Amino acid sequence: MLAMEARQAALLTALHRMSPRLTLARLDLLLRDCYGEALAKITVTQLGEATPRASIWRGPNQSLEDAVMQVFRARPNEAFSSGFFIRHTGLRRRTAQSLLADLADRGWLEREGKTSGTRYRLAARLIASRAIAQ
Repeated sequence: MLAMEARQAALLTALHRMSPRLTLARLDLLLRDCYGEALAKITVTQLGEATPRASIWRGPNQSLEDAVMQVFRARPNEAFSSGFFIRHTGLRRRTAQSLLADLADRGWLEREGKTSGTRYRLAARLIASRAIAQ
């Protein structure tokens, strides 16, 4: 579900960029292309929004930190950039980078790469403890 939301957000951004040149014929071609499934679920309201964003689901009493960790726990073998969380939470870049760095400093995430290539993944010790618990 999160992947579909991410694809829709990316498509909305692309549609907004090309909107002055977008024709119904071109949109029809896109619907028949590999993007058809995601495009078909976009509403007219979403097209009218200024900045489309997918969102990471957060419960009413759930902290942003918990919501971010929920993503890592759901996909323990994947690495994510701060940009992923910027797109899916609406956070400012500095806030997302600071949150991820703090989680890495506390040992919950592992950091790899530098600058724009930095990616974070669930710490190996947490993956191992999940495997033992199961």
